[in-house]
Amino acid sequence: MGGFRAKMAQFFYGRNGPDRITTVLTWISLPLAIVGIFARGIVGYVFWGLYVLCLGYIFFRMLSRNVYARQKEEQAFVRFFSKIGNFFRLQKRKLTDKDHVYRKCPSCGSQLRLPKKKGKHSVRCPRCRGEFQVKI
Repeated sequence: MGGFRAKMAQFFYGRNGPDRITTVLTWISLPLAIVGIFARGIVGYVFWGLYVLCLGYIFFRMLSRNVYARQKEEQAFVRFFSKIGNFFRLQKRKLTDKDHVYRKCPSCGSQLRLPKKKGKHSVRCPRCRGEFQVKI
């Protein structure tokens, strides 16, 4: 058994292996396979074809020896989805935070969390140091 294990270790040496993209694609491919099994006609074939494409790309990524390119792809993937996650976290925070209001800086566009005090206030952005007036 040691010979088989050594051959497998030698085969996978220098390859990318599973990463976040392959994990996400695996979770996406499972519903595609289930719908592909139970759907009738052309719809079933389309879903089954998408499932096979996902699996093919998963294996391509895992077995690729071009680790640098796969790492760059994963970094771009993480950057993109972290922006989406940050957006939804901010929306949740806006809904649950009753003591503050959120306003955008007109200069740099960053979100500022301001205390909820009625009236007109002068605000300085900590990011760009721009000053502007806010009415709450």
